[in-house]
Amino acid sequence: MSLALAVFAGIAVAATLWFLIRLAAQRSQLVKSLAFPLYVAALAVGLKIFTLFEAESIRELAHFDVVLAGVLTFLIAIVVIRVVGLIFFDVYLHSSRGVRLPPLLPKVAIGTSYLIAAILVIKLVGS
Repeated sequence: MSLALAVFAGIAVAATLWFLIRLAAQRSQLVKSLAFPLYVAALAVGLKIFTLFEAESIRELAHFDVVLAGVLTFLIAIVVIRVVGLIFFDVYLHSSRGVRLPPLLPKVAIGTSYLIAAILVIKLVGS
């Protein structure tokens, strides 16, 4: 198979999943709050589809198995961070304790956690 077909298939699958996630996020608050991990998952699936077409030559040239492992590890980390954030900020603090935080605070805390997770995954996959 040609490299162009592999690129097209990967992009087409990722774009289709991205579009479906956007539609679902408009209708569901849960999907909306988990949109970022789902977008990363869509990109990971597109990357996996890309590697299936030209398995040997693509893997040898760019080490896509390592990249895919890193993306999937990061995906798991951000899903865990997002779920913990939802439980802590929305359920525990807001519902149980009645504490109202400024909206920016949970976003900064979760964003910082994403950044730390990304650095850790890059360190782990790079070594």
